[in-house]
Amino acid sequence: MNNDAPAVNLNSFDLIILDDLGVEKATQTAYNIIDDIYRKAIPLIVTTNLSPAELKNPDSLEKDRIYGRILEMCCLTKKTDVKISRLEIARTKSKQANKDLNI
Repeated sequence: MNNDAPAVNLNSFDLIILDDLGVEKATQTAYNIIDDIYRKAIPLIVTTNLSPAELKNPDSLEKDRIYGRILEMCCLTKKTDVKISRLEIARTKSKQANKDLNI
């Protein structure tokens, strides 16, 4: 999160999607944004590679505050058959390279 970034009026959003939760640095600014989403009751979808245990038992107070708010707003689901397009593209390229190199 960049402190120089312009303020965003969250009231202008009908839905907010946070992609790849857990890669950001846990900061007071990150918590303030999540808390604002919580207080404004804006629907929220979050994707993450973190396990439910990691979300429920974070390794720092900052993450605990952020993840706690998110867990109050969101239902945990696990979708294991989701295909990530960039991984599929990488696999396809790898197979083609092996074929081209006769490996």
